[in-house]
Order: sequence, then C-alpha cells, then structure tokens
Amino acid sequence: MGLKNIIILLGRGLDLLLRPLYFLFDLAMSAISRLYPGALSWALAHRAVVIICAMALLGAVIPLLPFLDTELIPDVSQGEFVVEVETAGGTPVAQTDDLIRTLTAIAIESPEVEMTYSLAGALGGSGAAQAQTRESLGQLNVVLKEGLRGAPEEQVMETLRSRFARVPGIAVRFSRPALFSFEAPVSLQVKGYNLELLEETARDLASRLESISGLADISAGVQRGNPEILISFNRERLAALGLDISSLAQIIRKKIQGEVASEYSSSARRRLRPILITTATTVLGLLPMALGFGEGSEIRSPMAIAVIGGLIFSTMLTLILIPTVYAAVDRKQIRPAENLREGADH
Repeated sequence: MGLKNIIILLGRGLDLLLRPLYFLFDLAMSAISRLYPGALSWALAHRAVVIICAMALLGAVIPLLPFLDTELIPDVSQGEFVVEVETAGGTPVAQTDDLIRTLTAIAIESPEVEMTYSLAGALGGSGAAQAQTRESLGQLNVVLKEGLRGAPEEQVMETLRSRFARVPGIAVRFSRPALFSFEAPVSLQVKGYNLELLEETARDLASRLESISGLADISAGVQRGNPEILISFNRERLAALGLDISSLAQIIRKKIQGEVASEYSSSARRRLRPILITTATTVLGLLPMALGFGEGSEIRSPMAIAVIGGLIFSTMLTLILIPTVYAAVDRKQIRPAENLREGADH
C-alpha cells in the first residue's frame, strides 16, 4: 500500500470521526440563521432600546476596571528565581564573590533547591533589561526541584529572604524571570540637589512602605557612584604620537574593566455565516490556551481570554448594534423595491 493510499484512508477515517461534530455545527448554524433575521428586525424596530441597553452595559462595566490586572507581562512561575545582591560601593569583586558564596551555601541547605549558579561583579540582563557591571554587584540564580511552582516557590523565596537578611553588609532583592525585564513592579524616585536630604527622605519613605502589607524587598538609598580616578592627558604629547583622546580612553577602559569578546544572546444573512465561522474557529482554537495548562500559562492565558471575549462581543456589535446605530443615524429614506422599479420605468 502506497503512501498516497494511506493518507486517503486516514483522511476518510478522520472524516468519519468528525462527522457528528459537523452535523452539530450545521444544526447550530441553521438555527442561528433562522433566528438572526427576526432578531435584527426587532433591533431595527426598537433602536432606542438597543442603544440604551448597550450604553447601560458599557456603564456597568466601567466600575469593574480597577479590579482588572493591568501589568503587561506578569511574573512567570518557572521554578526558578533570581536574587540580586549589592554590597557597599567600592567593594572588591573578590569580596562580593565571597558574600555570594555565603548566600549560595545558605540556599543549598533548603531541600527544595535543586541547583544554584551565580555571577559576581555584574547583574545579568534579561530581555529588554540591560546588564549592569560593577564590582559591588552580584546575582544568584536559584533553581527549584521539579513541580515546585506557584505557592511552594513563593514559600521558598520567603524563607530565603529571612535567612539572607541575617548576612551583614549586603542588600538583596528577589525577582522572578519576566519576559522583558527584571525591574521592580513599583519604584519611587525622589529628586533634588541636597544628597543628605534625599537620603533621609528615601529612608523615611522606605520605613513607611514596610508597614504596608504585601510589599517586600523594599530598598532605599542614594546611588553615589563608584570610586574614580581622574586622568589628565597631555594633548600636545598625544598629537606628537599620532593618538587621540577617544582611542586612548577606550584602551584604558578595557584595561581596567576588561572587554567582552562576544555575547550570545454582517447585517444580512450572507454576511452572517462567514462571521460566525471565523469567530467560532478562533474561539475554539484559543480555548486550550485560555484554560491555562502547562508552563508559561501566566502569559498565554490572559491574552487568550481577552481575545475570546473581544471576539464574542465584537461579533454581537457587528451583527446587532452596528446595523442599529447605522439605521438610527442614517437620514436617507429607502424606497420600497416597487417604487424603485416605477422610478426606473419613468
């Protein structure tokens, strides 16, 4: 039996399996096709009622907006989280690495932790977030054992947060991997010219925020920068050697900080059936995504729910409300077909 015959047999078998679904779908489409003209005629005859009901529905939905989630990309529970570490400014990278090793030893004591890996002297960028390079910065990635996601993952984070707080000389911030950024969900910026007053105000704000339930990893302070060495160039000597300040500054920068060599990085029945078929196929196709199964469902499920809801309501608008509004605002009086034929004869 050739491949072509096998494909034909499989197609026929699939057709037999899906034939009951086809029959049910045709029944539903036939019922809607019979009911729709009457529903549209009623809506056109009661335009004010339809428009007022639509406006009332819109007004009833507006108070619910504050209860909707507004974050663009939610935190993704993947059984892994990041601990960003910051030590005092000017701390050598070797000392920062020692402190991160201390945190690593504390983390691996937890039975829920599968493995850890760390980075000293920088914070790794993720997505749109750019990496930060500084000797006093570090990062600890904690990978949990299989199946520990959601609430168990949050519990491990809370436990390690309290244990890391006992290590002196460091400030830590926990975050989950996000699609585009590791930035904190909420940040407050205080601007001014008096650094001492700024630092005092920031500490006061931090103490107030700590009393609010649900907030964690609150940090405050003034970023004073790193210790610097000021280098003055002899411009005449540089000109005599055929050098320029920009090239020489790049060379010195590479000597001090190093260089990364590479980085991987329808108002009528005929406009009705196509509309319903398009809406139905899209809704059914997005249904598994909306149910939220599998990893990464935190990102996919809200999008699918929003698209499904939007398609259903937009279909109702297209089939009922838009023709009603059009009939209400259209001032042209359409003559019956008999009058049109009489006008054409004259």
